[in-house]
Amino acid sequence: MLISNQLSQLQLQLSKPDLQKLLQNLQPGQLLKAAVVNQASANAVRLKIGTQELIAYTKLRLETGQKLTMEVTKGGNTPELRLLQERTNAEVQSQILRQALPRQIPQTRLFNTLQVIAQATPELLQKLLPELLRKSTQGQGENRGAPSSQKTGLEQLQKMLSETPQKQPPNPSQKITESLPSATKALPPDLQKAIQAILTKALPRGGNISAPQVRQALLNSGIFLETNLAFGHPAQASGDLKANLLNLLLLLRSYLQSRHEQSQHQTVKLNPKAAAVTSNNRMLLQLLGELLRQTEGSLARIQTHQLNSLPTEESPTQIWQFEVPIQQPDHIDSFLIRLEQERQEKSTQASTAWKITLNFDFSPLGPIEAKLSLRGEEISAVFLAEQANSAALLSQNLTRLNDAFIRVGLKVGHLHSQQGEIKPLPSTPSTATFLLDEKA
Repeated sequence: MLISNQLSQLQLQLSKPDLQKLLQNLQPGQLLKAAVVNQASANAVRLKIGTQELIAYTKLRLETGQKLTMEVTKGGNTPELRLLQERTNAEVQSQILRQALPRQIPQTRLFNTLQVIAQATPELLQKLLPELLRKSTQGQGENRGAPSSQKTGLEQLQKMLSETPQKQPPNPSQKITESLPSATKALPPDLQKAIQAILTKALPRGGNISAPQVRQALLNSGIFLETNLAFGHPAQASGDLKANLLNLLLLLRSYLQSRHEQSQHQTVKLNPKAAAVTSNNRMLLQLLGELLRQTEGSLARIQTHQLNSLPTEESPTQIWQFEVPIQQPDHIDSFLIRLEQERQEKSTQASTAWKITLNFDFSPLGPIEAKLSLRGEEISAVFLAEQANSAALLSQNLTRLNDAFIRVGLKVGHLHSQQGEIKPLPSTPSTATFLLDEKA
């Protein structure tokens, strides 16, 4: 039997009749698992396949104990096999990043689009749609690695929405699900429900946000979805943002496909009323197409956060990166949170230390970065603001923060606030595998 890869080949010597009969029954496409027992001679190794051992003559450099996966390429009296190279975790990670990075968008863009759809009447949405599509297209080239001081363009739409008379004026104290007569009423109930389910993932701004709310928001942020499913926690997975986005994605694809098929079978009517209905339907489909793109971009964003949370050989410490939406009076912002376990010297017996980084951009404060260090029961915090007045405002309130830390039983190290340029959090994990392959 012959085993080869692109550079060399390996020939097996068959001695036992039962083993020879077994190998003669191999079919192309089958996979064989083998282990290297030892080096039999200069150009031969002993392999173990199942419970059988055989000699393999090869120029391949194989190590004792090495696991091999081989694919049958030719059967018969002298079967031929090809040695398969299994991809490393870093290679799989890089492949996913190549697909996700170009498509990722900040989740706030999707949330604000959904909020406009949920709050606008069909008539108002028809007026807002051209501007919404134009602003979304302009926003495709924005920096996607961190919050930006430039708005996505939905701020103007929200202003138009708040200033336009509605059939039922919005009440800021009400939940989004109890909002205005919605343009989504033209959509199937399951699609309406999916949109509202995602909007409820934004933390409410009314009053102080409690610790349990923040904890639940982190658990539902999307990076633990596969873990919850693997460990049999479907209830937790059902409330997960990534799960809800996947549900919305499937519903949008199904709805757009069905509407496309319907339009191909409908006859064209030339009366003005039918033309107006056709125009409205076309604009609605344009909006849902844009919503589909933003949903895919938000899922790609969560994938990059998940990859950032995977330990690597270069950085074995645990890191979690989240993006948590928060409801403002007229739009939705977000916190970008990074929890990182600080490296400890093996010789020290100090308590586990954590570093927490929060990035946010709330009007009128502008971009702000907060870095907190928790070592045992002692906490320290440094705030960096790009605007001088925001840095001064933070400095004025450090005493209140100090008292709040003490009330929850923490020992305060140092608290500081300053003005400066904020560097975005890394959008890709530290890995030795390059995303760009320079070899042709």
